[in-house]
Amino acid sequence: MNKTNRVCIEFVSFRLKKDVEVEAFLAASRRFDSEFLKNEPGFIERRLLRMDVDADGSIWADLALWENVAAAKRVEAKFMHDPVSAAYGSCIDANSVRMEHFSELSVFAHNT
Repeated sequence: MNKTNRVCIEFVSFRLKKDVEVEAFLAASRRFDSEFLKNEPGFIERRLLRMDVDADGSIWADLALWENVAAAKRVEAKFMHDPVSAAYGSCIDANSVRMEHFSELSVFAHNT
C-alpha cells in the first residue's frame, strides 16, 4: 500500500464562537453532514466530539475518515465556498482551529 492510498484521518479541534448556541451549532452540523459531506467523493465517516473543559466552554472536534489525503484536501479547499459548509464554519472561532491529517497505519477493533 502506498501512502496515497491509505485512509486519511482528519482531526480538527476548535471552540465555538461565544455567541453561538449549542443547539444551533448542532443543527448546522447535521445540515453539513446531510447536504455537504454526504455527496463528497472520498468521504467515509465523520464524528463530532465535545470535551467540557473550563468556564469558557467546550473544546469540540471533528474526526473524519477519507479514502485518502487528496480527498480530504480537495474538500478542505472548497469548505468556505459552499453555503452549507460556510454556515457550519461560521459557528466556529477561527482562531481556535487546529487541523491535522493522519495516515492510517493499522486498525484493531473488537467485534462483538
